[in-house]
Amino acid sequence: MNWYDFIASPLWVSKPSLWLVGALCVLLVVPLSKVFISFKLSTAWRIIIYAASSLLLTWIFLGDAYKASLQYNKYCREESGMHVYRTVENVVSFAADSGSVAAGSLYRGYSFSEYEDVGNKLFRVSGEGVELIKGRVKGFNKKEIYHFESKYYIYDKSKILSEQIKKKNRIIEVRETKEVLEELINFYYYPGWMDRKIWGWLGDYTPPRCDTENHIWGLYKKVLIPVQIVTD
Repeated sequence: MNWYDFIASPLWVSKPSLWLVGALCVLLVVPLSKVFISFKLSTAWRIIIYAASSLLLTWIFLGDAYKASLQYNKYCREESGMHVYRTVENVVSFAADSGSVAAGSLYRGYSFSEYEDVGNKLFRVSGEGVELIKGRVKGFNKKEIYHFESKYYIYDKSKILSEQIKKKNRIIEVRETKEVLEELINFYYYPGWMDRKIWGWLGDYTPPRCDTENHIWGLYKKVLIPVQIVTD
């Protein structure tokens, strides 16, 4: 056991929530003072009762965020990051599940890349631009990536772990065998009930993730090594 198994550091709570809970704890002095006077409690008992009441109030408002912060921090420490299982060389091209990922091929030494867009339209990205290579495929099954020419496929897979934590994997695999060559694992934190109320008033919320650095460019170099990089 370590201290971070019990103490959430950092605690993923917004400053407005902390300020509000702090203000409520201060306001507790008013009703508790009447109780202290009525029962003629000693200073020691007053401190104990006030501290216990403040902790209970804080747990009611922020308890879910505290527990989720412990879990989220643990996931970030132990599972997040880039996990490379095997590298391949002399890679000519790759397929992806988005145009933004496929566009990276233009700057990383690949001959071309492929991706699927809305409506099952397939595109090829190369030095000559973006080319539509196939229109809508009738009865298309996304689990069967049979229509791409490229041997390797880059895609994202997400899983909801709890109401406040989502896991996202960016995976590189061999299309035919489904062998996973690499996983870029990240976790996203979503606010507790109190912060959800506050962000509902304040506007959009961008969930923090374990690693803010975008490793996608590192994937090209470390896993799918283009022909140019190998031969230079």
